[in-house]
Amino acid sequence: MARSGRGLFYVIIGIAAGNAALAGFFVARGVAEAAIVFGIMTVAMVIFALTGAARQPGKTGCETARHD
Repeated sequence: MARSGRGLFYVIIGIAAGNAALAGFFVARGVAEAAIVFGIMTVAMVIFALTGAARQPGKTGCETARHD
């Protein structure tokens, strides 16, 4: 994994894509509850990856924000 943390970012985006595929599968099968769960997981993981929390573990969003 790269020191910049991009490796973890891409892993999380990949897992989120898998969750989205599972959500689509459950929609097609008519299992609404499972589709909702996987849809929420997908959105949460994408937000987690894009906010920078995945790139700087142990720090809050306020600590990762730039103040320059």
